[in-house]
Amino acid sequence: MNTRIRLQEAFKFALSMVLMYWLALWMDWDLARYGALAIVLISLSTSGASINKGVMRVIGTVIGCTVGLILVAWFSQERWNMMFALAGYMIIICYFMQTSRYPYAWYVAGFVPLVIWSDTYGAVDNSFHFAIFRLLETVSGILIYTMVSVLLWPQTAGVQFYQQGGEYLKQLCHLLKFYQDRQDDNDSQEGIKHNEAAAAQRKQDSLFTQLQGTLSAAVNDTMVVREQKHEWMLALTSLHGLTNSLALWRSTSETYQQCTPGNNQANFKQVLKTIEQRCTRIGELWQARQLPGEVSASDDKSLLQTLTIDLSLPHTITNTERGLLMNQADLLRQLDQQSQNLLILLRVLNGLDSTVTLTDPLEHLPANRPSRWDAVRLIKALVPACTFILGFLFWIYPTSPPPSGQSIAEMSGIFGMILVLGTDVRYIGLAFAAAGLLVIAPIYFVVMPWLDGGVGLLTMIFLLSFACSYLAARWPMVKLSVMILFVMTTGISNGQSYSFMAWVSSEFSMVTAGIIVNLVVMFMLVIRPEKIMPRRIRGFFYDCATVTRDFVNIAEKRRRAEYFMREVRRAPGELRAVERTLDYRRLPTYAHARINHLLDLIESVSARLQMVQVLIEKITVNNSSIHLATSPLGVELPQQLHRIFERWAMTTRSAVVTEEERGEINKLYNKLEERIEVYYAQAGSPTYSEQMESDLIALLGGVRGLLDAMAETDSVIHEIHWSQWVEARI
Repeated sequence: MNTRIRLQEAFKFALSMVLMYWLALWMDWDLARYGALAIVLISLSTSGASINKGVMRVIGTVIGCTVGLILVAWFSQERWNMMFALAGYMIIICYFMQTSRYPYAWYVAGFVPLVIWSDTYGAVDNSFHFAIFRLLETVSGILIYTMVSVLLWPQTAGVQFYQQGGEYLKQLCHLLKFYQDRQDDNDSQEGIKHNEAAAAQRKQDSLFTQLQGTLSAAVNDTMVVREQKHEWMLALTSLHGLTNSLALWRSTSETYQQCTPGNNQANFKQVLKTIEQRCTRIGELWQARQLPGEVSASDDKSLLQTLTIDLSLPHTITNTERGLLMNQADLLRQLDQQSQNLLILLRVLNGLDSTVTLTDPLEHLPANRPSRWDAVRLIKALVPACTFILGFLFWIYPTSPPPSGQSIAEMSGIFGMILVLGTDVRYIGLAFAAAGLLVIAPIYFVVMPWLDGGVGLLTMIFLLSFACSYLAARWPMVKLSVMILFVMTTGISNGQSYSFMAWVSSEFSMVTAGIIVNLVVMFMLVIRPEKIMPRRIRGFFYDCATVTRDFVNIAEKRRRAEYFMREVRRAPGELRAVERTLDYRRLPTYAHARINHLLDLIESVSARLQMVQVLIEKITVNNSSIHLATSPLGVELPQQLHRIFERWAMTTRSAVVTEEERGEINKLYNKLEERIEVYYAQAGSPTYSEQMESDLIALLGGVRGLLDAMAETDSVIHEIHWSQWVEARI
């Protein structure tokens, strides 16, 4: 963000604050702070993002006010019942907030009942007045900032969406360039290094999440994007599928590299080069939406052709190596089809081709929905309830209650909910204390009493808001801490009063709430990332064990596929999210490298397990004469895999695959290879099919790849010193 834009955004924010306070003073509203607070919290870099957040805040406020009034009506005379009711309500809100597409609305709906209870404690008759005026002034603040941001130098999210999409595809091209270089075994060539490939792939995940949020904002402030919302949603879905396929290629390429003949390497490299050219063209078309009149009208004829992937399978290689190569070729065909479809879609979006029939992108969502029950989410949802109860007890039990009273419980619950949202609140109390003492106290006790008119007061508000917003581009916490404290502790209204005790009480409640949250995080060890990580890993292995049970039961095929997509395929992404929150300074040496290696292997196991499942179903459906249920693959091998996954799910402290089991698995694999040799010898018989032979060999390679990935996973699990992760640290 350049200086001009920073000045413009600061002016818009300051003007909105002045208009909000002017309206509140003119209308004689006594809760102007909530309208100003809404402006502080929804003022984002683009109009669309601000509108999105504003709408979520209004929805959350309406729900929160309704629930707050109901709870006050039921439990206003029973403080213990009120404590448990609010704590239970926060648990429900925080549990569903963690997986919702609209977490901010859940968050607002969660803390508003706390505010209603706290601000009307001892004066229940005012609760309806408080709730209605809070809603009124929140809506007013959001409308004022929305109009100002739209009318004055609007910053639309559409431009950001086009730029972020181009950057995402640029990174994708770098990955494809790296995989081309690997076909020559030449690490000295240009491109990202091999040890950076996994990190680059992980970066793509965070970029995609950002891209999704920007699209949601662009729909609100960019007409062109809104008119093509359906197509852009499908483009994001297709882009995500292409990225996932590339991640699968990365996780399996090392095994394939060892058995790929030179002519196949050249063919694969050419295919990857063409896919890279497609992605480059897709990136150009994506960014060209900024200037539709300047888009290149190339017919892209060569890029739109389906690529030919010919395999050279010499007789000198084994059936296992044949299977591995066939799996690699299938992955390339998948990348070819996905990149081709995405290019066609971008051409349609740019008006270079006529409209094509598009699949509803919402059809892809059910498979990606998280499970309804998750113990980790429940444990994290308990944090705000615990902080609220501790703050409540700190207020009730002392012989001399603290001056801020119930506000301590209120702020403790709110800070706990902020923690669940993923924000670091370790220093939130110190930040508010510093902002209060250094900035707000001089303004409240020196500057404001000196001002004798509305013009002077509004001028002071404008200057403070402008300065904080300008500095926010470099130090975001400055704007939040200073402005939140300013609007909440000064209490600007027509009945303005100055109270040292009231100001100190507000500061004390925030600082104390920050201390309470830190104490809960310190002693509630189960919510720490280093505790959640092993638990999530064991959960992944449990899901794999569930999938491998009745592996070839056709009656369970649909349910197993849905479970696989919902649990197993989602797990690597969830583990990556937890890994980003780990504080490696507190963990054993080399933990970073080993954990990332383990997560790469978990992603590989997940992808290979899916590949084996698809191949088994393909063989079973296409040829009823192949009875996998009576073969080594259908009974004995899945049982062995199931037992290993179950043991991993029970403990990750050590390796669980014994040498005896390794020998048994290899024997079963050899039996499977013998069965394929027998089938191959039936060439020319009525039951023989070349396609079936190819499928069986591909299945053999898929099983080999899965077994190799599991063996390496077992080795890495043994290398990680899990016992050092569970030491109590205060």
